[in-house]
Amino acid sequence: VQLGRTTFLQATSTSKVINLMTSSVALVTFIWMGQVDYLMGVSGAVGITIGSHIGAGYAGRVGGRIIKPVFVVMAMAIAVKILS
Repeated sequence: VQLGRTTFLQATSTSKVINLMTSSVALVTFIWMGQVDYLMGVSGAVGITIGSHIGAGYAGRVGGRIIKPVFVVMAMAIAVKILS
């Protein structure tokens, strides 16, 4: 984050754009291969949209000072779950 002289929130936002691009390519590929469960996909998209909207509003209100520690704790929790 410090290398590009961006804030934590700006860096996170930029990564979301890259995630959108790669996920879009993956979606097209899976649709083309006939590997999509549309009901599960739509319900997941609705949940992610609602959660993202709530999270973005919260991040805008409290700023990186609060979001960064939450991010670190969640990343560590996910790493522990994956490694165990």
